[in-house]
Amino acid sequence: MKEFKKSRVLQVLIINWCGIGLILIIFRVYALIGIGLMHYTSVASMALTFARGLANDLVAALCLALLFSPLLLLLRVVIPKKPLVWLLPSYLFVAILSFGLERYFIGEMTPLGADFWTYSGEDVRTTIAASVHFDAILGLGLFVLALSLCCSALLSQRALENFGKRYYSFSLSALGLSVLVSFFVPDFASLQNQYLAENRVSYFALHSFAGVNAANTPSTVVIEAYPFERPFEETDILGPYFKEFDVPPNLIFIHVEGLGGEFTGKEAKMKGFTPFLDSLSEASLFWPNCLSTTGRTFGVVPALYGSLPPGNQGFMDLGPDYPSHFTLISWLKDNGYSTSYYYGGNINFDKTDIFLDYQGIDNLIYEGRFPDSYKKMEANNEGFSWGYPDGALFDFYEKNISTVSSPRMDMLMTLTTHEPFRVPDTDIYSRKFDRVVAGFDKKELFLAHRNIFETFLYFDDGLRTLFNKLSKKDDWENTIVVVTGDHRVIPLPQESPLDRFHVPLLIFSPALLRGQTFKAMASHTQVAPSFVSFFKSKHQFPVENKLPFVSGSLPQQTDFEARLSLPLMRNKGELDIFIDNNILLANDRLFEVGEGLAIEPLNDAGKKASLKAKLNHFKQKQEVALQENRLWEYKSGQSNQQFTFSDTALQWIKDVGVKQMGSDSQFYFARELAHNKEYERARWAAGYLLNNSPNYSDARILIGRTFVWEGKYSQATPILQEAQRRSPNYEDVYQALADVYFWSEQTDSSRLWVDEGLERFPKSVQLQQKRKRLEE
Repeated sequence: MKEFKKSRVLQVLIINWCGIGLILIIFRVYALIGIGLMHYTSVASMALTFARGLANDLVAALCLALLFSPLLLLLRVVIPKKPLVWLLPSYLFVAILSFGLERYFIGEMTPLGADFWTYSGEDVRTTIAASVHFDAILGLGLFVLALSLCCSALLSQRALENFGKRYYSFSLSALGLSVLVSFFVPDFASLQNQYLAENRVSYFALHSFAGVNAANTPSTVVIEAYPFERPFEETDILGPYFKEFDVPPNLIFIHVEGLGGEFTGKEAKMKGFTPFLDSLSEASLFWPNCLSTTGRTFGVVPALYGSLPPGNQGFMDLGPDYPSHFTLISWLKDNGYSTSYYYGGNINFDKTDIFLDYQGIDNLIYEGRFPDSYKKMEANNEGFSWGYPDGALFDFYEKNISTVSSPRMDMLMTLTTHEPFRVPDTDIYSRKFDRVVAGFDKKELFLAHRNIFETFLYFDDGLRTLFNKLSKKDDWENTIVVVTGDHRVIPLPQESPLDRFHVPLLIFSPALLRGQTFKAMASHTQVAPSFVSFFKSKHQFPVENKLPFVSGSLPQQTDFEARLSLPLMRNKGELDIFIDNNILLANDRLFEVGEGLAIEPLNDAGKKASLKAKLNHFKQKQEVALQENRLWEYKSGQSNQQFTFSDTALQWIKDVGVKQMGSDSQFYFARELAHNKEYERARWAAGYLLNNSPNYSDARILIGRTFVWEGKYSQATPILQEAQRRSPNYEDVYQALADVYFWSEQTDSSRLWVDEGLERFPKSVQLQQKRKRLEE
């Protein structure tokens, strides 16, 4: 092959464009096979979506080819006689990236964007471990990865050997056709079709850039001192629906993973998969048109209990140094409530435990605190399990509440209706699914996602069992239960930008005078203000004159109305949707929202500009409020066991890169320091870890043991006792406590911890050896 001249570099750029375009198109076909044809409403819809998709792929390929042109020119200088080698790095990069993004899209039915960069390395690994398992689609994807590389390499080799005018003609024609398709094919009314047409590589790049840019947007207007503070609302909208409570009622909040508005209520589109919840909605205060503030779980706790702004990556992500704020959790605790949070999975995911610690939570029950008598959800092929199924969660909760003093505020977060969507009793729920689906004329969507719908049937049965057990308790008549979804389940197709946020909201109590359905648009951010007014009115709980809420109380209109003014965050780093009364700004398009949250495209440049201005103003307000601690003028926070550091320690933490490590790497680093007898620095590293992962038991035990090794037993004891409180089902805690009391010559206390450990772990060789040591 002849050495290329400078005049022929353009030819290589064109070939690079064609090769990258071929890779993107092959992966588009892979995605089409992976998601199935049932997601297209018609042949015409499929044709238009695919045509727009091909155009987007070719434009994205051109941008990528230009992006790689400096590398291509560099390789031309380094290895001038091997032009095919110049192209391979770009092909390999695009193919691997496309494989990952298309695999994510097939599983989630939404493209991956800026949220990828906002999760910690540990959270990303957890998510990948949960969702990636080898199946036919993954196997096909690996084949497509190899096929796309081979095809692009063969095409390029042939073009390099025989480049003619036809390549110029083809390139110009393809580019022109792409422009024509983009210009003449109208925007899709369906959000799902819009997602299907997106080039996933360009979507990922553009949204990543937009997310970074949004996080660094300075305030350009004058913002009041505390921009989210509002006068306390005296009007109690909940109280008139209840009988009088002699004492403050127990509160039970149940956040259901993925429970969308389409599942629940007599007018729900997919009614039948939550039959108990359907019946409960008719006896409850029911808002069928409620909106979550985020499209993933990270937003439900701050919105539901604090009516808090989402920040750039979710309010909980600001921890452990949160701006002062108000939540129903800490307020009810201050007024005599015992507060508990139950979750069968990793409580550090999204920094949930850090946020709840800040509220002074009394009981934090998570994966590590479930007894061995409960069985985790079935693991995937890689051995990963998210945690305990809903049935175990509800059963453990019901058995545990008798040990907690009243009044109680209990919060439960379910898990089974999350990927990988597996139920403990597959045969039972497969038959139930078949019976429900038999009542639908169009069954394709249900059959394609039967595992998802089976998990909702399982959840609903568990909820029914829980209610039956609770109804037999003495304090049932003095209990209020709130049920809502954290967001709508993601893998199901989304026709509207609001689908991801549309969730039901139910407030039930045996003390309700009557059920009532409110069709007005509601939001999670209106729940806390409503309960604050309720408790102030009915039980005279003291409250400040101003509260930092982004919304007021829940609406009471029984016909559809929309009086919200609120931003919505689809993913972390993507605060780009705004709802203002019945007008929605989403994906840079304007819609009118009607009955049942149905939307219609709206062409009004003035209103669009107005909503953009309101969204930007909200972002500027929250930037000031969150970064400058101007959310609330009153001091808040009851952080438990937060470690503080001297200037010397902080400088060392920065210099050695502890902040950049994942939690596991931080622990291994601290352990290595301890083994080298650098005990103080080991405590610095482990303490920094615990400020961000307060339930990382091994790190807390390591700190305790370093004090023991230095003979500082009185300092070790409270650290290890806190580790046992947080992780009572972890054997190492009992070993460490037995040791500290033994070496400090408190043998009776050592024996108590050995006995308690053996009661939980009767086969433990280490604990048996420690008992023998005490008997010698």
